[in-house]
Amino acid sequence: MPRPSWIAVGRAFLGLGLTAFGGPVAHIGHFHRELVERRQWVPPDAFAEIVAVSQVLPGPSSSQAGLVIGWRLAGWRGALAAFVAFTAPSALLMLALALAAPGLLATLGGGWASGLKAAAAAVVLIAGVQMARQTAPDLQRGIVLVVAALAALGYGGVGQLWILAVALAMGAVLPPAALPQGSRSNGEESGTPSRRALAGGGLLLAAASLLLGLAVALPPNPAGAAYVSGALVFGGGHAVLPLLEGEFVGRGWLDRETFLAGYGAAQALPGPLFAFGAYLGAVEGGVWQGLLVMLALFAPGALLVLGLEPLWPALRRSTRVRGSLALAGAAATGLLAAAFLNTVAPEAFRSPATLMIALGALLMLTLFRMPPPLVVLIAAGAGLTVG
Repeated sequence: MPRPSWIAVGRAFLGLGLTAFGGPVAHIGHFHRELVERRQWVPPDAFAEIVAVSQVLPGPSSSQAGLVIGWRLAGWRGALAAFVAFTAPSALLMLALALAAPGLLATLGGGWASGLKAAAAAVVLIAGVQMARQTAPDLQRGIVLVVAALAALGYGGVGQLWILAVALAMGAVLPPAALPQGSRSNGEESGTPSRRALAGGGLLLAAASLLLGLAVALPPNPAGAAYVSGALVFGGGHAVLPLLEGEFVGRGWLDRETFLAGYGAAQALPGPLFAFGAYLGAVEGGVWQGLLVMLALFAPGALLVLGLEPLWPALRRSTRVRGSLALAGAAATGLLAAAFLNTVAPEAFRSPATLMIALGALLMLTLFRMPPPLVVLIAAGAGLTVG
């Protein structure tokens, strides 16, 4: 079957960006149905490896998978088209919410935000349980998860970077079980292996240089904080919550209520959860800062996955690399558990009314299998009514 054009890739991912609800794991299911089964653009074994790589690297796993698929199908134009088309719907909605948030609070009061925060508690709890099953399937990684959670509870946002760094170092010395591996077959991008490896090394160098410059050389700023957070997200979109909360709320750029209301609203939208970055930047700085913060949040994951794309066949044979990434994933789940206990749960359970909304949302998501967007909307309406 001939390769699609970058325009065709963009159209396919725009459809996914408008309809792919449910978070990173659900997104992968949408990708498989659309790109592997229906369009037959990606062979099943190549898709399996793309997903495996995106899940063990820092960054938003579904967006990273989309970037690699777009790259293999139509080069850099395909990668750009896939990213923009998949991200634009949720980003635009997040920007609109950020600009409307002050007016909504003034007109409707804080009840709708309380409902959103209660729904966010249910979503984060379920996501944390799912992440724990994936990132800590054995005793070794289970211990890392628990220790990371306890350390984060004791030291807060200050210790998160050190917790992840220690997990990466431990994984290199005590590697856990091997990660899934696929086989590369069809869909390779053009260019000689040496040129692809050189280009990949350049992207990795750019990612490291930006991280060093934004984390060390420049004074704290929203875009820099988003980039550093995006570079340290192991385990998918929900794992970014504690890092962003530590940066944006901890530094006083946003109050916790505004942060959690936006995070709750993000659960009701299709596409990548990292579009939440547009909301964080736009609440105080307007549209352009919102776009800058969102792109900064996505940037390290994009640079890493595209940089490692030509190098992965060699790296995946290293037990030290796989071990480091696996233990970091378990530690990231521990950070999410600490964020739930420290930040999300107290806001959701602050009154009997919000506790009932949170428990209702949990039942709707688990027992009745209702879609998260509908549950979030119901919770917001319930909060508005109670408020």
